[in-house]
Amino acid sequence: MEQSEFVSRYGEPEASSPPALSYLADDAKDQSVNLSAPASRKRKGHPLLWGLGGTLLSVAGFVAMILFDQYNSMVSELRNDMKHFNETYNEFVKRETFHRWTDQIKEFRRELQASTLARTQLEQELKATEKTRDELVKELQHVRERLATVEGRQAATPILIPVSHQEK
Repeated sequence: MEQSEFVSRYGEPEASSPPALSYLADDAKDQSVNLSAPASRKRKGHPLLWGLGGTLLSVAGFVAMILFDQYNSMVSELRNDMKHFNETYNEFVKRETFHRWTDQIKEFRRELQASTLARTQLEQELKATEKTRDELVKELQHVRERLATVEGRQAATPILIPVSHQEK
């Protein structure tokens, strides 16, 4: 380096100094170089550390975002499956209820047919009884007429009691 230029601690070139001070300047130059060397090593490591740390942090954020997206998609799929299950379950309940109703209707139909058959039989029995009753009424009327005829004959003819038998 030339004597005309002197680098300060801050890295700015200074104006040239007189020759008497050049010894001090060289000594200060050596000290500034020695002092600045560890600082520059530290400064060289910090950007690398920050760059590496930022990259790792970005990768971790990206992985976390992917995992969250997968988790979210799995939860959405589970919700859709639960919705489909509930719809299917509701249809099964409706089918079960429908089958129960159809079974009840079939049972009611059988009971209706049985009661209709019983009603038909009872109507036939009623007609037969009414016919028998009418016949009995006619026969009773005929018996009454005969009784009236017999009573009328008995009232019209005097009863003769033989006297001969009574006197003796």
